[in-house]
Amino acid sequence: MSQDIQLLEKALTHTTQLLSNVTSTQYGQPTPCGDFHVRALANHLVAGNPYYVILAQGGGPDFSLFAQDQIDGQQTR
Repeated sequence: MSQDIQLLEKALTHTTQLLSNVTSTQYGQPTPCGDFHVRALANHLVAGNPYYVILAQGGGPDFSLFAQDQIDGQQTR
């Protein structure tokens, strides 16, 4: 299990570094996934963190986290 946690930490660190390089002018640009522009994809990635914490603590799925803007608190959809 500790190897899984180490891999998750590496992935989160790398994702944080990538997202910190995104400028506000890039948020509206498309991504390879046609359903997401850069901001929506970043929010989707970031929303997974609290979502899985809630599940790990025994809570139920809260899909509304994916509709919230994790960057500055605005509604994304």
